[in-house]
Amino acid sequence: MNTTVICLGKLKEKYLRDAIDEYLKRISKYCSISIIELPDKPIPEKSNSTLEAQIIEGESNEKPVVTLSNEGLIVDCIKPAEDGNGYIVRVYEPYGIPGKTVMNVTHDAKITEVSPLEEYIGECSGEITYKPFEFRTFRIICST
Repeated sequence: MNTTVICLGKLKEKYLRDAIDEYLKRISKYCSISIIELPDKPIPEKSNSTLEAQIIEGESNEKPVVTLSNEGLIVDCIKPAEDGNGYIVRVYEPYGIPGKTVMNVTHDAKITEVSPLEEYIGECSGEITYKPFEFRTFRIICST
């Protein structure tokens, strides 16, 4: 199993760096893990999720950047699909309030809903209706 951790910003504290080095030494017996530290980019005081996504996107143009039209859902993770076909986006509703949102992708892409095991469920127009505390998983395939 290969794992890559991508961090925005570099660790400056020696005690945290030492703790990470110890963790990497211990876990390396079970899997291959690498850490990529990207340089910090300042986020302006008057910021929103779209602006933050654009700032982060500047670090890597290969990954789709996802934004949601309201604060009802939280993007839990964006990762490459296990089969290598696109990216997986996991979102959840943490507040116990049902609602609707629109998922926007900064690249021209096809969005489908998949199970947590990344099995196809159905097409998605980008409009998401969600229930309280619900987790949803989507596959994004960028057309280039």
